[in-house]
Amino acid sequence: MVRKTITRTLVTTTIRAVALNVVDGSPVVENLEPVTVVGKPNTNEAIKAVREVYGKEKNVSIMGMNSESAVYEISVSDFLKLAKRTENQTEEKEIEE
Repeated sequence: MVRKTITRTLVTTTIRAVALNVVDGSPVVENLEPVTVVGKPNTNEAIKAVREVYGKEKNVSIMGMNSESAVYEISVSDFLKLAKRTENQTEEKEIEE
């Protein structure tokens, strides 16, 4: 039987963050649009992900993270059109005697 689709379960995390700025000597909190990443980042990884989107010079604070698991599906024909072919990543090591 020929397989028609490929499925994959992915965990994505939506990171809610704010930027902390000082304007005329007073702290100002700027709500940032949420950033979504694949996986479950720790706080430092979440800060890094937000800074990659909004700029490394921003002083950001993580307000919360929400992770969710979902199954994604794609037809094999679409997968072959979109995927990049790579060399086999696992090479067998020769056992030396």
